Amino acid sequence: MEPLKQEQVNYKLTWEDKGFLVAYYGMITGSDVDKLNRTLHGDIRFDNHKYQIWEFLKSDYSQMSIDDARTLAATDAIASRSTPNVKVAIIANDEHMSLIVKEYTKCMKEIFNSSWEIRLFDKMSSAREWIKE
Repeated sequence: MEPLKQEQVNYKLTWEDKGFLVAYYGMITGSDVDKLNRTLHGDIRFDNHKYQIWEFLKSDYSQMSIDDARTLAATDAIASRSTPNVKVAIIANDEHMSLIVKEYTKCMKEIFNSSWEIRLFDKMSSAREWIKE
């Protein structure tokens, strides 16, 4: 009998009072983010959350693509219909993630007309200040 393969978890998820923080580390792909995203959408706490913080500072997301941004936007757009007015803070500090966030934001706003506010930050403190506004 073959041993069960354990799935590698490369993030830490913390539910907070009005939202959640996802901190990624190590190598991640768009499908990693999508899988967690779909799990979050199914969590009962998701229905009442007001913010999301996605922190990528300690991860290698070089395998994420513009197509991944579009897939994530399509999934989130559906969720934003039943959970409107959410702030999404993405924390990263390079041009690659900046391009992905720009495409994600464009799709969410222009294609799907989502009410979610999305911003890119280079440090946690700035993201935390923004979600308090």
